[in-house]
Amino acid sequence: MGRKSAHAYTLEDQQALISGQFVFDSALPVTSRSQFGDSQWNWFDRTNFRFQFVPESKLCVDWPYTAVRHLEVSRRRKRARKSPRPIPPLPPDLIEDVKRAFYLIAKFP
Repeated sequence: MGRKSAHAYTLEDQQALISGQFVFDSALPVTSRSQFGDSQWNWFDRTNFRFQFVPESKLCVDWPYTAVRHLEVSRRRKRARKSPRPIPPLPPDLIEDVKRAFYLIAKFP
């Protein structure tokens, strides 16, 4: 795919989505700074006035971090919380499906 912009989609692309034939190439642009195959998708842009009041971490998706999650456990309200306990990681196939869904929601409203 030779897209130069994250917004250059044709009717053929939309038809490929509907038929299930759309190719999620790793070089597919997600944002001006990120591609589909990147481990982190980043929408932050210092030149955008709206983003000056939002932390960069709220405008990023770190895909490897989604595979390793932690759950904070506390027995009682008054006791200090124990150190975070890991939750079983999400399978890579599931993360890939979530990436595809996230991409479709962001790019094909």
